[in-house]
Amino acid sequence: MTVLELVLALVPGLIVVGTVFLLVPHVRQFSQDTPRRVEAQQRLWWAAERLVAAIRATQGPLPMADGLYRLSRAAPVIRLVSTAETIDGIELMMPTGTGVARLRASMSGAGGDLSLDASPCAALGTVCGFSANDVAVVVDGVGHAEVFDVTLATKAGASLRPRVPLHYAYQTGAWVVAVRVERWTAERDPAGGWMLRRRTGAGAVETMADRLREVRITAWGESMAPTARWVTPMRAVVSYGLPLPDAQLLAGLDAETPCGWHWSGTGWLSQLHTWGATAVAPFPLARMSDGPWCGGIGSPSAFDADLMRLARIDVHLEAAIDGVGSQTVTVDRTVGWRP
Repeated sequence: MTVLELVLALVPGLIVVGTVFLLVPHVRQFSQDTPRRVEAQQRLWWAAERLVAAIRATQGPLPMADGLYRLSRAAPVIRLVSTAETIDGIELMMPTGTGVARLRASMSGAGGDLSLDASPCAALGTVCGFSANDVAVVVDGVGHAEVFDVTLATKAGASLRPRVPLHYAYQTGAWVVAVRVERWTAERDPAGGWMLRRRTGAGAVETMADRLREVRITAWGESMAPTARWVTPMRAVVSYGLPLPDAQLLAGLDAETPCGWHWSGTGWLSQLHTWGATAVAPFPLARMSDGPWCGGIGSPSAFDADLMRLARIDVHLEAAIDGVGSQTVTVDRTVGWRP
């Protein structure tokens, strides 16, 4: 065999060896990159799914067929937590599926007990599924809503006593629902970047994800103002948002009482403005504090009626892959519903 033939015979092997040497650094990087990428992706996915599940829980149906199917139709179950520039988080109010009832009698005053109609739920829990130390919300469907701690649940007489006096005396027929309140916020991480944290109404704090490059929560709302129409002389429906009160109660209410609505002389018109022609639009932060107000301006339980038009929440989490330069992973989730 000549030298030339020997060289030609060795060329394929040399090419293979050279290729292997070129690929070794990339294989090594891939073997280090992939587990770290998977780990980062999993921790972001876990945190995002926990938040998404909490948001969806606010829309849970209630075991009630006499006027309130979802708490979100009578109270703002999602409130935006924000600075002047960005939405930093959300506060969620989730029905627990235990206590639910209506007031059988009007409260004697804002500091009085709540008397429940226990006839359909006498066998559930202490009083209609409520017990001492529960958290509940009382809503009347026309703009008053307050969260309170139950300090005493008395089966004899079916009454609940708030730990502190309420700010409004609720009338017969108002709903009382057991709830869980959580606040999810983006906070500065002492190690750098951001953390997504969950805070319960009882004061517990849980870090859902840390060392994040970005946490972004975007709210969307119904663009068109809600409409109302009478289905029967005794029953009105609205396209979304707070309902109108029962027809038989209208005569006894001031025209401004039904929050978000006003009487035009021929029908009820929404006090909410149309934002644009699209179905939903990004929620302007200014809309959270410009009214129309529900529950009375200055009351700790007051809220902007625009919160009732929330229709979608987008969640974006982004984190760097540890030890892999500037590479990042992201997780995006969207939760939508009909308000």
